[in-house]
Amino acid sequence: MSTSAHNAQDVVVEHVGVKHVVLYAKPGCHLCDVARDILEDLAAEPERYGAFVLDEQDIRREPALFERYRWRIPVVTVAGHEVAEGQLGDEDVQAVIAALAAE
Repeated sequence: MSTSAHNAQDVVVEHVGVKHVVLYAKPGCHLCDVARDILEDLAAEPERYGAFVLDEQDIRREPALFERYRWRIPVVTVAGHEVAEGQLGDEDVQAVIAALAAE
């Protein structure tokens, strides 16, 4: 996972068939830790859920990200679309899986 200072939604992944998943989070956030674990479990099974690149963004590194996500973290985007936020339940995980399967 990388943490870079740019807005991950502006990054274009050049790998054909590989989705770009971003976890907006911050250190010390228990819900973010749980979301990261879920996403890492999904990433460990590319044959089942599809291959994807997981990029974790620390919202404290950019004021705009902090303002946008500070009360909503963790926030998960797939291919630039927000698909889940806050405490990830079964429905949220299913939304992430559906977004990964979408063309």
